[in-house]
Amino acid sequence: MKTEVIKAHWKLYTVFSVLTLLVGSALIYYFLFFVPQLNAKDFVTKNEGNFLRTKDNVSYLEETVSNWNDFVSGEMEQKTAKLTETKKSFEDLKSTLTGFQNKQETKELSSILNQYCDKSINLLNNILTISEYFKKVEKSVSAFNSLNTQTNSIDELKKLVLDFKSVSESSLAELEKIEAPQAILGIDKDYKDLLRQYIESANLLTAAIEQNNISEVEKVGKSSDEAVSLIANQLSTDLTSFIETSNMAKDMELIKSFKKLGEEKIAKLKNKYKI
Repeated sequence: MKTEVIKAHWKLYTVFSVLTLLVGSALIYYFLFFVPQLNAKDFVTKNEGNFLRTKDNVSYLEETVSNWNDFVSGEMEQKTAKLTETKKSFEDLKSTLTGFQNKQETKELSSILNQYCDKSINLLNNILTISEYFKKVEKSVSAFNSLNTQTNSIDELKKLVLDFKSVSESSLAELEKIEAPQAILGIDKDYKDLLRQYIESANLLTAAIEQNNISEVEKVGKSSDEAVSLIANQLSTDLTSFIETSNMAKDMELIKSFKKLGEEKIAKLKNKYKI
């Protein structure tokens, strides 16, 4: 009887040991292999699409930073809309990255992509601020271009000068309503100086026209052209200086390096967990 009890206990012990081993093995597999794979797959599913969309927009961002003269040349409404769309793609990626920094498998990759997003969003915010300024400038240029410069009489010339002055004053008022970005303070000063010179020239021309003093009209016209030319040259110099001294090119290089690193890490993650 005692022997049978011992055998029964031994069988129960053996069964319990086997079950414990099986359960332990299952738990080890679950926590060491299944959960990490699940986390990695979840990361790729939620973030890879958004990351690919940002990659397409990095090229546009680089083109903008590399070609400032083209960027500020016109069509600012369309360019601002494209920049806003580009910014949203990075915001979408940053949003879907939430929570993955706490998971061991995706911690490093999440950190890299968050830095990639932060740098890109910050750069885009700076460019958008500058673009809002140049939208005002573009509106001003458009108003000047719409003036009728055909004059066949003194009265028509006087009207043109008054219209020119009016556009200059309204353009200056619009620019003074907004605070120019720190990066383009020199350019802002040049534009405002140019508009003030236009207003001064218009006043002098109006006075000369009212006196019917043709020689004075020609004299004022010549001196005004010279003053405008000097300011325009300074404007060109300041724009060149802004392009050369801006940190945006350096920021762009950082963004590209984060993008490349992100590509490599995502590829390794997919390869490691057979995704």
